[in-house]
Amino acid sequence: MERILIEDGRATGVVLAKTGEVHRAKAIISNADLRRNFLDLMGKEHLPEDFARQIEAIKPATSTFIVYLGVDFVPDVEPLTMSVAGVGIMTARGQPPHLRSLPWSTGGSIYDPVWDAFRPPLKSPVPGLYLVRYGVFPGPGIEAVVISGVLAADAIHSPKKLTTKYRVQT
Repeated sequence: MERILIEDGRATGVVLAKTGEVHRAKAIISNADLRRNFLDLMGKEHLPEDFARQIEAIKPATSTFIVYLGVDFVPDVEPLTMSVAGVGIMTARGQPPHLRSLPWSTGGSIYDPVWDAFRPPLKSPVPGLYLVRYGVFPGPGIEAVVISGVLAADAIHSPKKLTTKYRVQT
């Protein structure tokens, strides 16, 4: 997807990246990370100022690449976290290049923002746009992501049930 169409303050469709084809809908459900969704696919000019500031301040979480290695020598590599009786215990964290190139994530962070960051509700402040992902309520984890999808479906079919209120963090 190249971008989310916003017309008269409402999400009305998407533009496909490869073909430029426009698809219109009454509701748009996005699973792109928060920064990519609001800053790249929409543009902050379509957001309330305080909400846009919170999205801009989100720091991507470290992704899934972790190596725990026990060896019978002390390696000449960083980061070395512990060396006991000639046995090196090394941990390395990083984001593999293939994750950094994912089109729906910022910097390869498949877990969205760091844990204590702002997490908006799944009904965005832009009418017609719903978010389903671990960066929104109810949070991370497979079950929570599934729940966010169910809540989005419920909100689309019964829009008065779900609030667009979000908490401004200072």
